[in-house]
Amino acid sequence: MKITSDNYFATVAKVGVENLSPALKKGHELIEKATKNGTNWNAYGTFKKQFDLTFEVLAKFIEASEKSKQSPTPKPEKQVAVKTEKPVKPYQTNYKEPSRNNKTPNKKQPKQKFNGKDVELISPETAFIRRFASLHNKTKSKDQVLSFIRSLQKAIIEKRVRKTSKHAKLIEYIQKQLVDSYKKMGKEITFKFSDADLIKYQKIGGGEVVMNSVRFIKAYINLQGKEMTKEKAKNLYNRIADALETKKLTPTDKYIKHVKIILSSLEHFVKQQSSKPTLSITEAQLNGLEGVLKECGCNHSLNGFDDEREDFKTDATKTLPPRNKILNSQDVIELKTDKLGFSGKWLTFIGNPSRGFSAMIFGRPKFGKSYLAIDFAGYLARYHGKVLYIAYEEGFDDTLKQKLQEKNVAHPNLFVSDYIPTKISGYDFVFIDSVNKAGLSPEELDLLERKNSGISYIYIFQTTKDGNHKGAMEHKHNVDVVIEVPERGIATQYGRYNQGGEMKVFA
Repeated sequence: MKITSDNYFATVAKVGVENLSPALKKGHELIEKATKNGTNWNAYGTFKKQFDLTFEVLAKFIEASEKSKQSPTPKPEKQVAVKTEKPVKPYQTNYKEPSRNNKTPNKKQPKQKFNGKDVELISPETAFIRRFASLHNKTKSKDQVLSFIRSLQKAIIEKRVRKTSKHAKLIEYIQKQLVDSYKKMGKEITFKFSDADLIKYQKIGGGEVVMNSVRFIKAYINLQGKEMTKEKAKNLYNRIADALETKKLTPTDKYIKHVKIILSSLEHFVKQQSSKPTLSITEAQLNGLEGVLKECGCNHSLNGFDDEREDFKTDATKTLPPRNKILNSQDVIELKTDKLGFSGKWLTFIGNPSRGFSAMIFGRPKFGKSYLAIDFAGYLARYHGKVLYIAYEEGFDDTLKQKLQEKNVAHPNLFVSDYIPTKISGYDFVFIDSVNKAGLSPEELDLLERKNSGISYIYIFQTTKDGNHKGAMEHKHNVDVVIEVPERGIATQYGRYNQGGEMKVFA
C-alpha cells in the first residue's frame, strides 16, 4: 500500500494513532503541526524527507501488522527441556569489570533509599552520578544524550569536577559510556544497568542531601517579585512548620534564625486582609537571605549544575545602575548620541542605530533567521567591535559550523558560546539564540541589559503556529528593532531607525 499526502490522515485514522510505534507517533506529530492537521500541505517541500520517511515506515508497519494477523496460531507443543544459549545482556555500564553473576535487572527496579549527609550544596560529581543513575530503563534521544555530555564536559573544563575528586574515575567512566553510546546509537537509546551497578550509582548519588533550611530559604526567595496566592504562602509555611515539628529542621541548624524570619513573613502575609497582599520583609532581611545562598555556594542551582541565569538575576538586583533622571528639554537636544555608523546593506536594512541598541529576530524553522543572525554577527565583528554569539539552542553542532562557513564570518572578534556566561561586560554585541530555549522572560532580559549597559543585544525567537514570535508581547515592545523572516529567505525590518527595510537572507 502506497501512502501519500492524499491518504495519509485517512490511513492513520483507520490504524489508530494509539497503535502506532513511538517513531511513527513522533513523525505523525510533526506532520500534524506542519500541515495544521492536514488542512495545509504547503510545508511539504520543507519537510519532504521527514514526511516521505514517515509515509514509507507507516506502509511497512501496516504490511507487517496484516501479515501477523494472517499467520495461523501454532499449536502448543510438548515442552522439552533443552539447553539454550545465554541471552545477550542489555547495554551495560559497569565501572569495574561486570560480574558474571549479575542478572539483567527487572524493568521496574525499585529506587534504593540511602541516608545521605546534609550539605549546603550537592557536589557536581555527585549530581552527575545521580543523573546518570536516573537514566536506568529510560529511552533518550541523541539531543538528550548530547546535552548530558555537554554539561559534564563543561563542568570538567571549568574544574568543578577535578581529577583529584573522590569519584573522578567513575565520572571519567560515565563520560566515556555516554560518548560511546552517542556515537553508536540511532535516534534513541534505552539505558539499562545491572542491579549491582544501579545500587552503586544510587548509593553515591544519594550520599548528599541539601539541608532543609537551605531548601526553604531558596523556595522563599524564588517567591519574591512574583504574584503569589495565600494558598502558596500557607503551603510553604506548613512545610517549614512540619519540618520543625518532626525534627527534620532543628534549633541547632546553622540557618534557623533565617528560617524564623521567613516564617514570620509568611504568617504576616496570610493574615493580611488586602485582596492583593504582599510579602512583608525588609530589604536588609532579603539581602541577608540571599547572602546565605551566596555564602554556601547556592547561587548555582542546588542539583550541582550551574544555572548562569540565576547568577545574573541575583547580582543584577544589587548592582543595577540608576536610570531615573530629569533633564531640561534644551539639555536633551544637546545630548550627543553614539551612532555606530552602519554601512552597506545593513544601513539600508536597519538604519544607523546607536550603541546599546536592542533587536529581535523571529521566523519559522528553516526560513533563515539563524543565517541572518550569523551574517549580522559577522558584520558587527568585522567593523564595530567584539561579538558574543550564544548558540543556546543548537550548541557547537555541524549546522552552526556550516552557517559560519557559508556566510564566511569567522573572525577574531566573533566568539561563540553554548551557555549564558555570568560576565559579558567585555563584549560590544551579544546574540542569544534562542531566548525561548534559554527560558528568559522580558524582566530577566531587562535586568541583563541594565546590569551591562552599553552593550547591544540581538535576541532570536522561535515562532508560534500562526507565525508570531513565542513569548510575551513585552519582548517586541522592549526592543528598538524588530526583524521578521515571514517567508523562506526574505527578512523584513521595522524599527525606530529605518521603517520597512527588506533583505534577502541567502543572497
